[in-house]
Amino acid sequence: MKSKTLILTLAFAFTFFVVKAQNPMEVASNVYKEVKVENPNCRVMRLEFKPGETAVMHSHPNHVFIVMTGGSLHIKNGDGTESDAVLKDGDVIYFDACTHEATNTGETTVTGMVVEMRHHH
Repeated sequence: MKSKTLILTLAFAFTFFVVKAQNPMEVASNVYKEVKVENPNCRVMRLEFKPGETAVMHSHPNHVFIVMTGGSLHIKNGDGTESDAVLKDGDVIYFDACTHEATNTGETTVTGMVVEMRHHH
């Protein structure tokens, strides 16, 4: 019985760690500066990407990125695909839930708000 309990405990701890480790406020706190709003419906985070900075691999539920100051980002997705994005001041971009990494490849600091939506049943 003890080994079964240990396995379940380890599995839970591992799952918790993996999910927690992908929280952008924790793993990419160099870019994700502060939580502006957090409630059962959404989480709004302010981000600031200096040139050359990377937000390491992290996850979001469905979310909207509201660009305040534009620039260029290189995105690496969890599935191995990559893309480049040129963002303009005031752009609003919707994303389905994803895991990705982003690097500021431009010469301007990219700023904005990420609004994560939470599901309710």
